[in-house]
Amino acid sequence: MTMTHDEFKELVPIMALNALPAEEEEQVAAHVEFCVECSRLFGEYRSTAGDLAMAVRPVTPPADLKDRIMAQARQTAPVGTEASRSQQATPRRSGPTFARWMGVAAAAAVALVVIGFGAQQLMEQNQRVQQQEELLSAQREALDLIGSGETSVLTMNPTQDSDGVTGRVFVSSDSGRAAVLLSGLTEPSGDSIYTLWMIRDGNEEPVADFGPDRSGLAVLSVDDVKSDTTLAITLEPQPGNTSPQGPVLATAYKA
Repeated sequence: MTMTHDEFKELVPIMALNALPAEEEEQVAAHVEFCVECSRLFGEYRSTAGDLAMAVRPVTPPADLKDRIMAQARQTAPVGTEASRSQQATPRRSGPTFARWMGVAAAAAVALVVIGFGAQQLMEQNQRVQQQEELLSAQREALDLIGSGETSVLTMNPTQDSDGVTGRVFVSSDSGRAAVLLSGLTEPSGDSIYTLWMIRDGNEEPVADFGPDRSGLAVLSVDDVKSDTTLAITLEPQPGNTSPQGPVLATAYKA
């Protein structure tokens, strides 16, 4: 399928996030090679996408899981215990058929434990995938905002309490909508949570409570960022506060 220049241009930010199917990525990459405008846009989007990179840690079962399961499957009561004497009172079946059924039972026990472990890991993996999809959606929205027209860039200046939190704010000059890109966040303990605030005319308005992804990144959207507005990140003792109660970690000012 042949695409127009505008169609290629729309796919450039998605390629910058490595989110295109292989066939489309090949077509867009070929176009970017000879199109000056799309090549420039790809470089800009790729630079921004670097700030949004995600880290995915694969989850693997513990190395000793199989050994522990097989040990449990082989366990029998020691000779001389009440359990062993009780078993001796029951006639035993012998022969190949009984041995085969014992092997099947042990294998079934192992399979059930492994399936249970796998289901738990699959559920956790699905939760991570969902979080990644939400972050990717926010990233695309941020990139669309950055490429939609004239955009000003603000720096989130860390405070003495920041503990490594940094970020940038991309504000659309046309709509006032902004994308806030944060890094260096750690997982809050207990009920603590990060909160984004908009401060204007002396009024502090909570925009969103949020947490970081596994790599310490967060992407947030803010509407109506006008002149003389401060955006601030705090670490609140609990969600839902209507005024800042925790330390301010970073701020950005829109003149």
